[in-house]
This record gives sequence, structure tokens and C-alpha cells, in this order.
Amino acid sequence: MTFARQLTGMQIFGDAWTWWEKATGKYDEGQTPKPGAVLVFKSQGKMKLGHVAVVSQIITDRYIQITHANWSPVNGHRGRVEDHVNVLDVSDKGDWSKVKVWYGPLNDLGTTVYTTYGFIYNAGQLQQAKIEQVPAKPLERAPLQVAANTQPAELPTDLRQALTPANTAVAVRPVTVSARVTGTSAKELVAKLDSSVDATRNASKDIDLHNVRGSAQ
Repeated sequence: MTFARQLTGMQIFGDAWTWWEKATGKYDEGQTPKPGAVLVFKSQGKMKLGHVAVVSQIITDRYIQITHANWSPVNGHRGRVEDHVNVLDVSDKGDWSKVKVWYGPLNDLGTTVYTTYGFIYNAGQLQQAKIEQVPAKPLERAPLQVAANTQPAELPTDLRQALTPANTAVAVRPVTVSARVTGTSAKELVAKLDSSVDATRNASKDIDLHNVRGSAQ
């Protein structure tokens, strides 16, 4: 929470899941991602305090990248900041109420579906705050988690021109396409993402149907 507050300048305090209610009447809120907005995760399972992450880039209407802390362990330790982490919207309505988040040890999107409240919008630009200015235990920035066999130099021209080079700057960047791709065309990449969304939805519905039948018996 301290990290997100420093990066955005938003004056919201308390457990991450409470940010949504505390932002009401103070900041605009919605279901559409924007660079610099804060995505608020609900309390869920072991993530009892919820989670907050700052949107760094928009890839498609279902695919964004975030900068956040305390997620993937890096060198066996948590508490590090990760830049440009992939997040996929798997909600039925496309409202970002359910997402899957890139998990470093898997070098892929994690298997857990997380529920969210939505996005809190910052009226100003991202603050140029440095993580090392945090009073207690400066957060160490983790290296960018890049998928195996990524070959940016061999990407199609239209996709390569849209790429943002991997770096650790925290300023908001223009809407770009992630460098975490496998050399396929932009059209094929979006098709794969849509297929992943459909598969996740179908799996969710199968689980719900199984639970209903089980209850009836």
C-alpha cells in the first residue's frame, strides 16, 4: 500500500481492500483501466488484506500491465517491486471484476482467478517518487519477469513498432504492446488472449454447474 501511495500520490490509507470504499467521494472510480489508475483487489483466501496495483500500460481491452509489490517471490524473497506485470481480464462482462496475474515462479499467468472492485483514477500524473525514499525498509525493485524464448528482434514490424523496451522507469508510458510476446502477429496475440478468456469462463461455468448438481443431490 505504501508503494502505491508513493507512486500515485493518492492519499488513501489502511488495508488494500478498503481503498475502494475510502476513495469514494475523493477520487473517481470505474471499471476501465487507465495508465496511473490503481486496481483494487478484494480480500480473498490467503490475501486477507487485499492488494493494490498501479496500471502501467494498456495492451488490449482485456490485457494490461501493472507495477506492484509483494507478489512474486524474487530470489526466494517477497516484498520486491515488479514492473510491467501482465494481467488478464477473465470476467464474463469484460469489466475487470475477475483477473489472472502473471506469477514469476511459473513464468506465466497464475492459475488463481482474483476478484477486484475496479480502478481508482488519479487526477494528476504519476508522481516521480522513488521507492528508496520509503522510510522503513526500502523496497528493492525486482527484475522484469520475461517469458522464455521471447525474441523481440524477430517480431513483425507493426508489432515491434508498438513495443515498449523493458526498463524500470516508473513514469506513465503511452499505450503500447508488451514486450512479453512470442513473435506472433498482433492479431494472433489478441486471438490467443481471447481464447484464454473463453477457456477460463467455460471452466468457471463447469465448476458452478457441478456445485449446483452436487447441492441438488
